[in-house]
Amino acid sequence: STLFPYTTLFRSIGMVFQKPNPFPKSIYENIAWGAKINGFKGNMDELVEQSLRGAALWDEVKDVLKKSAYEL
Repeated sequence: STLFPYTTLFRSIGMVFQKPNPFPKSIYENIAWGAKINGFKGNMDELVEQSLRGAALWDEVKDVLKKSAYEL
């Protein structure tokens, strides 16, 4: 298809919105979602922790990962 090069490119680009727009799920599920839909087979707990540490949020949310992401 003529869109193939663009599809490959778009799969490697992420967006960060000015206003947070989480899914109506837990903090954990919001972080894990992208990995799940892309077939991630590794340790999801480690991935979520690494992601939150990278965003400097781990210490703030590590004890409330099951709470709604709307509370962030």
